[in-house]
Amino acid sequence: MHFVIHALDRAGAGDLRARTRSEHLSYVTQFDLAFGGPMLDDDGEMCGSLIVVQAEDRAAAEAFAAGDPYAKAGLFEQVTITAMKPLLGNSVFRPRSPNIGLVRSGPAHRCAESVQAGQELQ
Repeated sequence: MHFVIHALDRAGAGDLRARTRSEHLSYVTQFDLAFGGPMLDDDGEMCGSLIVVQAEDRAAAEAFAAGDPYAKAGLFEQVTITAMKPLLGNSVFRPRSPNIGLVRSGPAHRCAESVQAGQELQ
């Protein structure tokens, strides 16, 4: 089962995020992640994390989240874990390279860009 982990950083915790980033990345790459990455504020600064992890059950997803070095360091102000049923994915997200994040591609992304730009869909 897939679980979305939505974690918001505490205010002013950018330095803590930077100091623990390498441990966080080492930790998360040991698990079966569908995708994930930092959330960005309007200025492009990291302000949280969004991870979709495949786990046996909610307890396993909670253990994964609690074991994250970011969580152990006290980075997050709020963490929400929600089960999900993935319906879209491979055509929308393609790994850029191992352990580095994701690049959007495919028709679904172009469609979303058109909507954001206020263009009418064909």
